[in-house]
Parts: sequence; structure tokens; C-alpha cells
Amino acid sequence: MEIQDIIFQIIKDNPQMWVRYFKKTQHSGLTSAGEYIELRCGYIGSKTLDNLLNEGFKIETIKTQKINADVYSDVFLRREIIYKH
Repeated sequence: MEIQDIIFQIIKDNPQMWVRYFKKTQHSGLTSAGEYIELRCGYIGSKTLDNLLNEGFKIETIKTQKINADVYSDVFLRREIIYKH
């Protein structure tokens, strides 16, 4: 599935979710080459995570944080870039 379709599905299923996507083509510092998706939401459903895992993303980190009275989960996922020669 194309990345646009993946992000659209996430937003369709979770309209309140914050989604950030970026792509690194080279290894730099602590960041490896790959496609990255970061999600922030008060609740992240198993359907969303299952879809991302089925598309080849792996969970890098999960953090929770409290901002004033709100509690959020940040999930950072990475998918390796496979170059075809």
C-alpha cells in the first residue's frame, strides 16, 4: 500500500490523531534510513497498529506523556526502505 493510503486510513479511522511522516534516505546520527511515522493520540486502537505492522512498520518507541490535564501516547514506527536495482 502506498504511504498516502496508509496515512489516509489512519486519519479516517482516528480523525483526532496527530500523524507525522518523514523519510530518511541515509543513516545519520541515531536515525537509520527508512520511512517513519509518528502517531500522537489519547488512544491508539489495535486496528491502526495492526494495519501499520502488516505494512512492514516496526515499533521503535512508545512513550506516554501528560500535558496539563491530557495524557497522550506517542508511537514512533519505522519501515525499512528496500531499494530495487
